[in-house]
Amino acid sequence: IECYTKMPTKEKDLLLRPESQFVTKESFREELDLLKNNFQFVRSQTFNKRLCILGLGSFIVLCLIAQVVLGVFLYKTQENVESMKMSNGNIKEKLTEMKNMMNKTKSVSFCAYQSSYSTKSSTVTYDEVTLQSNPFSSGGLDIATRKFTSPTAGVFAVSFFFSADNNKGCTEEAEIETDLNIQKNDVDLSEGRMFTTVFSSKSAHDDDSSGKSLLLYLEMGNQVSVFMKDGDIQFVSFCVYSIG
Repeated sequence: IECYTKMPTKEKDLLLRPESQFVTKESFREELDLLKNNFQFVRSQTFNKRLCILGLGSFIVLCLIAQVVLGVFLYKTQENVESMKMSNGNIKEKLTEMKNMMNKTKSVSFCAYQSSYSTKSSTVTYDEVTLQSNPFSSGGLDIATRKFTSPTAGVFAVSFFFSADNNKGCTEEAEIETDLNIQKNDVDLSEGRMFTTVFSSKSAHDDDSSGKSLLLYLEMGNQVSVFMKDGDIQFVSFCVYSIG
């Protein structure tokens, strides 16, 4: 016996299969929430990516700005260094000029005296130094070496004066010569020669006063002396002093 159950007309149209599933409200909401969460995750990842790109771009811009600022700073620093070098050079030049001016204002003066001297072919010696003024730590007139050593570079006045006895009272007539020369560093100066000669008188002494004064430029350490080749001199005065 076949039994048939009446079903509503609409329900007759539904085709039921074993694999068919019915979705409840709860499961649908769960699926919908899952989709929302996935969308929010994707959106947050996209936003983070944009932020990362924006941050990287800002970092690059800041690096470029920092390089420009550093370049300008280094350029200005180099300019300042060059300016300081020039200033230091100018200061050194000024100090050198001031030092030279101070040295020029320092006065050097020496004088020596000899009562008599007659040793041929020798540098004239002195009994005593009558005047000495030397603000420098070296140089000056040394009686032992018989020479004046310049303590600084500059122009010096050099003078040498003497009295020569050209007649010793001999009974026979004779010609006595006195021949001296101012020397610079042991070399005769052509402008520094001093020469006297008199035909002797039988009756009395025949004295002759002579000498010479020169202006010489001396470097520091240069030496000045007087060399006598021949003669007999008395009352000798030798002076050296700076004038500029």
